[in-house]
Amino acid sequence: MPAPTVEILLAEAVERPDPADRAAYLDRACSGDPAQRVEVIRLIDLHFRAGDFLEPPSLSADETAVYVPAPGADAAVGTRVGPYTLLELLGAGGMGAVHVADQTEPVRRRVGPPRTAARTSSWSWSAASPSQATATRPG
Repeated sequence: MPAPTVEILLAEAVERPDPADRAAYLDRACSGDPAQRVEVIRLIDLHFRAGDFLEPPSLSADETAVYVPAPGADAAVGTRVGPYTLLELLGAGGMGAVHVADQTEPVRRRVGPPRTAARTSSWSWSAASPSQATATRPG
């Protein structure tokens, strides 16, 4: 029977909550390979120091599923930003706001995130480049 890999030893060891039981397991499993035991102990230490950053958030799915914009988040609708006139607020959050907009220069087109195509009948390319805006959309 081949010797267990470091990954298998690590997985087995972290499932043992008692440090003495964990050490006894490693003594048995790594008896012929002290370097492997040292490596597994190093990884066990890193595993437990990592904490619970991969655990689910403290908010329930119900509390995080619906976004409600802050009051006044749509105040920018109708304003001009460079060659763009903001038409509709799609969402806002800690990093900013996302709008559908009309571009007037260098070409006239409606721009926004790609998933807004179904919402906006006069959809064109997103604001990737002026040359793409004049291209015929495939499909």
